[in-house]
Amino acid sequence: MSVGAIVNYRIDSRLKQKYVLNDQKLKDVSRGHYQLNPFMVDASVRFGVGDFTAFANYSLTAMFEKNKGPQFTPFSAGISLSL
Repeated sequence: MSVGAIVNYRIDSRLKQKYVLNDQKLKDVSRGHYQLNPFMVDASVRFGVGDFTAFANYSLTAMFEKNKGPQFTPFSAGISLSL
């Protein structure tokens, strides 16, 4: 079992759109700030037995800057297998 924190720094943000217009496949890529928080801190928990590990990460900071986007807190969970 392990408990800890993960510190993230956002280097770049981009938006990629793929679409078809008049039978042509097109792709647009836009770089921008998008009011995303540049620093994020996550709480992390991991439980492992043998080759199997379950993990969960919960963000302690909001994804968007204060009063500049929706109230959203990222969460991720999963299972990993070591071979």
